[in-house]
This record gives sequence, structure tokens and C-alpha cells, in this order.
Amino acid sequence: PNIWLYGKEDLRVRPVEALGLKLSDEVLSVLEDDPEGYGIPISREQLSLLDTVDVAIWLITRPEEFEAVTNDPVYASLSVAREHRHVPFISTGWDFGTVVSLRVGLDVL
Repeated sequence: PNIWLYGKEDLRVRPVEALGLKLSDEVLSVLEDDPEGYGIPISREQLSLLDTVDVAIWLITRPEEFEAVTNDPVYASLSVAREHRHVPFISTGWDFGTVVSLRVGLDVL
């Protein structure tokens, strides 16, 4: 699957940070490769970055996508997965970044 880390400039990250969740220094360091600050794709080999966060929020469109992630042996070996510090978030228009879609997304989250 395509796996992205979203940065502070992405509209999906800002409300989550306002709730008190922060990006780890390790994730921020990797995100420096994106001059726009919105996000970058990561490889399966880089999944260990997720062990540096308190909670991994998976933006998905179908529940099967989260199942595929959690069944991946590399991801399953990480403490973020073993400790269930991950949340599937089925996109409900969150990607649009509008006031209405963000409100709906926050209600779902």
C-alpha cells in the first residue's frame, strides 16, 4: 500500500495537533525532505518511524485498507501496532479540507 506521512502544513494535520497530538521529532526530520511541508510517501522499510509517535492515525477509504496495514508483517512487528496505538480513520471528506468536512472528520475521530 501507499503510505504517506503528512506534515504540519497539511490541513488534515492541523486539527489533530489542535487536539494535542504532535508529530515526533523523527517524523519532522523526515518531513524536511518535503519543501512544501505537506507530506511525503515512505517505504515499508521506513515504517519504524511510526514507533516514534504516540498514535498512528491511518487515513483510509475502506476498512479493508486498515486490515491490510495491520496484517503487514513489518507493521505488525512495530510496538505502535502491538500496543494498538493506531486508529483507522475512514475519510469522510476530510481530504477536502473545508470547514464542513473538517467538522465531520473531527466528529468521526
